[in-house]
Amino acid sequence: MKDRLIVIGIISSLFLIVIQLVIVFFELSQLSNRFINLALNSLNSFFNITVLIVLWKVLVGYYNQLQLDWIIKSIILLHFLIAVLSMVIGFKVSMLALASVLGLSLINLILYFIFLNRITDIEEYEIQQINTLKNYSLAFIISLFGQFVLTIFFELKFFNHFLIIIPFMFLTIFFVRIRNEVRLASQNEI
Repeated sequence: MKDRLIVIGIISSLFLIVIQLVIVFFELSQLSNRFINLALNSLNSFFNITVLIVLWKVLVGYYNQLQLDWIIKSIILLHFLIAVLSMVIGFKVSMLALASVLGLSLINLILYFIFLNRITDIEEYEIQQINTLKNYSLAFIISLFGQFVLTIFFELKFFNHFLIIIPFMFLTIFFVRIRNEVRLASQNEI
């Protein structure tokens, strides 16, 4: 069960990387339209929520890190709300929905700071791959700030998607190492 769940996390994080590359291709080739953007954003939201659920199951269920339980659940809920509001914006742009997405995104950023703070307290003897997860959190926060700066000061939308690939590479590495750890533990039990 654990191995299958971790494989789902690996596949989902790889799909997130591919989706970001597809978005960059469509933006650079100027082939994107409202339907393509909505479809890619929906896929992005689905796999993002899937990765977060797997991360929650691994950290809370497998490693018993209960201090991360409410943080990850809150991040999952916010991602779901942002996804729903983004779909509403995809059909009809309203200032209320746009302001709500911005507000929820800021709350989400604060939760990622809390998440980073909590995982820095976890020792390596508790989770051997914790440094990879710390790299994911730090890279995610840095990429969010980078996206913010690029959006405000420059019109480099396609580069924003390259920034978000880096944290998901760390998350994929984390899941692969955890999968190897789980497989090794199950072989030692036999």
